[in-house]
Amino acid sequence: MPYAFTEQGVEMLSAVLRSNTAVKINIQIIHAFVDMRKCIPNNGLILQWLERVEQVQLEVNQKFEQIFKALENEGIFYDGQVFDAYIFIADLVREAKCYIVLIDNYIDDTILTLFSKRNKGVSLSIYIKTISMQLKLDVEKFNAQ
Repeated sequence: MPYAFTEQGVEMLSAVLRSNTAVKINIQIIHAFVDMRKCIPNNGLILQWLERVEQVQLEVNQKFEQIFKALENEGIFYDGQVFDAYIFIADLVREAKCYIVLIDNYIDDTILTLFSKRNKGVSLSIYIKTISMQLKLDVEKFNAQ
């Protein structure tokens, strides 16, 4: 069976054991307890931060669930039917009233052509991780129109 000692137990043991090896080991154990005491407050902050991150993740998951339920309730996805995503997106772009936000890492000039069908006054924001030189030129041309 393993034995565990509190910091006070190690101090008491060091009073009984007097060999050089026992003293060195007891000092190391005391240092370990001191290091643990220093580490616990830092870990407490990390745990609080992780709890906040987890809470935000739960909220985001709930919002995605709401979006998916809304999509199902609107009858967008049909069982057993082939679905034309381009027509669906084109209709969404035409129906937008205030703004459109696109988050995608695979954007080319066909997407810009699709968004040219939006109504006047509807703003467009595109978020992409990296912009190729060609896409940058296409966006400048698109914005100049």
